[in-house]
Amino acid sequence: MRWSAWNGNPAHLKWSLSRPLPEDLRQTLARQSRQHIVPLERFLLDLHSGRFIAGWGPYLMDAAALALLLLSASGSFLWWQQLRKRRRHRKK
Repeated sequence: MRWSAWNGNPAHLKWSLSRPLPEDLRQTLARQSRQHIVPLERFLLDLHSGRFIAGWGPYLMDAAALALLLLSASGSFLWWQQLRKRRRHRKK
């Protein structure tokens, strides 16, 4: 395969064609790959994207993310309120 300039005529286009993988290369790749083991990174990505629960999984993960944001915001608000009360109490 090599690169060449195209003259703009679609009739001169030559697309690459697919062909079967040579058996020795396929066997080498099969030996080197660990298809029966799911990498930790893939597991975590699937878990966080909600792919483990078909259909509703992504929506469930979105709801969990929103709940985490709400909990963080409400916790920060409560902490700030408590801090204000302590400062008022010290001034008295």
